Amino acid sequence: MPHSFFLKYLPEGVQDVTDEKGKVSKFNFKEKYLQWHCKQFTDHNRKIKWCPAKNCNYIIEKNDFAEKDIVQCKCGHSFCFKCMEEEHQPTSCKQVEKWNEKEKSDSENLTWIKANCKPCPKCHSNIEKNQGCMHITCRECKHDFCWLCLGVWKEHGERTGGYYSCNIYTELKKTDKDLQKREAVIEESKNEMTRYIFHYERFNNHFKSGQLVKKQMIKIKKSAHLLHEVKNYPNSELNFFEDCSKEI
Repeated sequence: MPHSFFLKYLPEGVQDVTDEKGKVSKFNFKEKYLQWHCKQFTDHNRKIKWCPAKNCNYIIEKNDFAEKDIVQCKCGHSFCFKCMEEEHQPTSCKQVEKWNEKEKSDSENLTWIKANCKPCPKCHSNIEKNQGCMHITCRECKHDFCWLCLGVWKEHGERTGGYYSCNIYTELKKTDKDLQKREAVIEESKNEMTRYIFHYERFNNHFKSGQLVKKQMIKIKKSAHLLHEVKNYPNSELNFFEDCSKEI
């Protein structure tokens, strides 16, 4: 059925629509059909995509001769035409995808638990120790044990190093293979968390800087337009301010 047929017979303006429960709502059939028709066209055209910015209804077209995948919408939002994520040069789309997966997943929570918690030897509940001595009492089962060697606390005292060290643990580290593996996992998890925090802080700082530049860019464009209208400055000279902001 031709597209013109729908446009000819669809009712104009907003209509009252009653649903199955008898609730009446407003609906514009023609506007909704045109939105659907436009979406069908863009979804099947690799050269055209919708701007992913919030509340933006612009469509971006990228020709085959464009050297870069980064495009900028009329609303001011810059994004990667290939993956639809925010501008991420020089990082590849695949790296951005992996980073987003890592940021959204629970893997970092598990890594943090491995690095900072130990299971109670009796009930296996995860326990975090952030200060104090090596004498730990489990809140779940009230079991008393040593944080370092996980042995029963009754077997500890001055002869084993007191409250802040454990001679049993020191000796076990030399011979106990299971303890060595457990300590290796903890150390590896701590190193992984340190790397993640290092990169995340820098990523977050760059992201905030980018958001600030976008806000400043809107002000710069308004100021440049005002200078052009009031003072008759040529646009070729005013573009300098926008180019500086992009470089920053």
